[in-house]
Amino acid sequence: MALTAFQRDVCRLLAVNRLSSGESYVAGGTALNELLRAPRLSRDIDLFHDTAEALAASWTADRELLQREGGLDFEGEAPDAAGLARQWRAVLQAAHEVVSLLPAEESGRAVLTREGLPYRGTPAALREAGARGELLYHEGRIRGAFPRIVR
Repeated sequence: MALTAFQRDVCRLLAVNRLSSGESYVAGGTALNELLRAPRLSRDIDLFHDTAEALAASWTADRELLQREGGLDFEGEAPDAAGLARQWRAVLQAAHEVVSLLPAEESGRAVLTREGLPYRGTPAALREAGARGELLYHEGRIRGAFPRIVR
């Protein structure tokens, strides 16, 4: 199954609120694995909303429900859902910038330094390193083994 028993219980609890409001939906690997009855366990559950207002409403309702049912407890203050959404959009924008700088023919490959380490520079430094021919691209391997450059 794509979900652990705990994840399945949480999803069932949330489904009552979510179905009545129609504000969100499950997508991503968890949804596919559950639909296909794949044996892979998911580490997260992707819940999507179409508006910031829907996210805020769902966050409040879900938090209250899970606290009432004993399934959610924060140490310190709860995360700010709107702030997290802004951070996520900024990360996506940065990712789009990085992807636009990479050669299309290398799509899906790991970007490495000449030393064979994962590239970790800024988009501006990535542009310069690419222009100087300092980047290596590796197709990776099945099961997520870290690529190794053999010269």
